[in-house]
Amino acid sequence: MFGLANLGVIHTIFSMIALMAGTVCVLLDREIDPGTPAGRTFIRTTALTCVTALGAFRHGSFGKSHVLALATLCVLGIASLAGNKRMFGKAAPYVAAVSYSLSFFLHLVPRLAETFTCIPIGAPLFASAEDPLLRKTVGALFVLFLVCVAMQLRRLHFELH
Repeated sequence: MFGLANLGVIHTIFSMIALMAGTVCVLLDREIDPGTPAGRTFIRTTALTCVTALGAFRHGSFGKSHVLALATLCVLGIASLAGNKRMFGKAAPYVAAVSYSLSFFLHLVPRLAETFTCIPIGAPLFASAEDPLLRKTVGALFVLFLVCVAMQLRRLHFELH
């Protein structure tokens, strides 16, 4: 399918499910909550996406995408640990919110690059992962991520106090 190996197809399916679930979480709940079905789906499929990314070598060796997959797994681990209030104390809900949001952003970046350097077929939106337009798009998404996290933290602060 689209020149992908079997692992690539599985990786892409997990990734798309994760992004859909994460989007549902953000739009409906304004956060990724592991207590909701969409939140659990996002977390599990994001982890599976990262694991399958570690076995994919599109460019022949360990690269940026592998580092990003490991970083995303670490962020998911921190978010999960934040569920244990003893580890982070009163900061636990804030650490969890920021970590889950960051995992969504980290998941979105390679999906943008992988998808829109191939689509539309014959005239992809971005020429390569180094395309200046892609970098600007990621920068704009990072600003949006910061705004969303600030709003989440503000909402949490008022809910908890």
